[in-house]
Amino acid sequence: MSDLERNERSDGLAGERQQDERGEMLQTGHPSEWRPDGLKPAYTLAKLNSIDLFNLRERKDRIDNPLAREIAEHIWERYWNELRRRILSGAHGHMTNQRIASVLAENRQIDFLCAGRSERVLGYIQNMKQTKLGLIAVEPGVNAKDILQRANPFIKPFINASAPSSSKEMAQFLIDNMELYSTSRPRQPWSITYQIVNITFGISLSAYIASFFEMFTFSRLLSQLILVPVALSLIFYHWAENIQFNRLLALYISFTDEFVGDDQA
Repeated sequence: MSDLERNERSDGLAGERQQDERGEMLQTGHPSEWRPDGLKPAYTLAKLNSIDLFNLRERKDRIDNPLAREIAEHIWERYWNELRRRILSGAHGHMTNQRIASVLAENRQIDFLCAGRSERVLGYIQNMKQTKLGLIAVEPGVNAKDILQRANPFIKPFINASAPSSSKEMAQFLIDNMELYSTSRPRQPWSITYQIVNITFGISLSAYIASFFEMFTFSRLLSQLILVPVALSLIFYHWAENIQFNRLLALYISFTDEFVGDDQA
């Protein structure tokens, strides 16, 4: 059974496990399973590059805290799906699962797994070294409220302020607000920037398609001028997709660092 299939099955069992285990866990917190602040592993580029795909994938399976393990599984699934999509995109969609597995077996190192942006991933991990991402698994409502207080006040009305209640929602909260965990200054969550880039790209592309089919009375010159924002938005869209891909990997590493020993990391 593939890792992705195991994740899908775990999603189906999440509700039952949370009903039996999450209540007790939220009361006790299992603090002994955590690393105290500042004791996450220190990474250099060489150490980061020594981690391969198999080391990464088994991290989540070594987490004893049931809810934290489910959160890690959701983050990994998001990253894994994006990695597969990128491999398929490079092959123009013509690739079997067996061939994808073969590609990953031949390219297991971090440099391939982060699209050659290991320095960027290292920067994200270092920024999160002093954070306690695992608090979301113990005090989801309180932790989420505290973290969202760090958001820029001008964009707070556009943020979903409801407390995450499931492991999938907690994972999504970490993905959306990762940067807020490592700052005490007002800041815009990445999720807002990501949405703006996607909306801008969609509007620019729609305007160009509309002018191409002469759905509006655009002149030839105006139709050509529309290509400028389309090209710019495409560049920013590609940039945002790469950022999101690298963020997922860095978040997964930093989150699991709080629950697995340094010899296992």
